[in-house]
Amino acid sequence: MNKIILTLLFFSSCVALFFNLYFFPEFRLLVFLPFLSLAMHRLSFFNTLKLAFLSGIVLDLLSIDLPMGFHVLSYLLATSFFYSQKKFLFDDKLFSLALFMIPFSCFTTLIERVLLFFCERELPLTWKSVSSDLLLMPIFDALFAILWFTIPLRVYRYWKKRKVPLSEEA
Repeated sequence: MNKIILTLLFFSSCVALFFNLYFFPEFRLLVFLPFLSLAMHRLSFFNTLKLAFLSGIVLDLLSIDLPMGFHVLSYLLATSFFYSQKKFLFDDKLFSLALFMIPFSCFTTLIERVLLFFCERELPLTWKSVSSDLLLMPIFDALFAILWFTIPLRVYRYWKKRKVPLSEEA
């Protein structure tokens, strides 16, 4: 996966973030995690951390209620932990990214909960919040990864393999 594809995936995550914030503000997807998962699979540890930092900065700039660096720290910690687990992410399997997203999303959410506690903004820990944050939302993050990343990448690889032109010229 070259730099152009990674750049497109990053901007695709940004578009998904703005779409999510505008249309579904109460439904918070972790839109940069699939991008970081794919970057983990292709890049070195240091380069992946740079992308995690960049993704966190974008989120920090758009969040007004959390201290600056909150998302940067959570993404750096989660990416650092899951980089060693990247062997479970197979590039050729359709649901591999989605299955990798579930624990990655849960772990990132747990890190954010702990950081919220240190920011003195802890959320109440109820069965409803645990089931939504650690069960339901990771499943939606996995579905997002399939629809927004896996399927478009499959189509791109198919076009590239078959050398089908993206547009017909007259």
